[in-house]
Amino acid sequence: MTARNLLNRTLGKLMRSHVQLAAFTALSAVCLLATVALTLQVFFQLDAYGSADRDNVEWSMAQLEVDQVKLILAVEDADPPEIRRRFDVFYSRVGTLRNG
Repeated sequence: MTARNLLNRTLGKLMRSHVQLAAFTALSAVCLLATVALTLQVFFQLDAYGSADRDNVEWSMAQLEVDQVKLILAVEDADPPEIRRRFDVFYSRVGTLRNG
């Protein structure tokens, strides 16, 4: 084997290892960017879910007010079965707010 052949084989191996290293580095960078993007997305979703509790309380308060008005109207109409049903709904809503 001549020195030239040995040199060509060695350079070929070095070039392949550099190409493999560059490919691996590029793949690692893409994976790192994807991980960062997914992590940011999770944090933004957590912020959105954090406000869901406040929204739920506000919605429950609004529903309580609506149920209160419906109960008052049922009392004014003097319809005992409707009064009982409206009171049960109103009482349940108050319990939900108290315990939730």
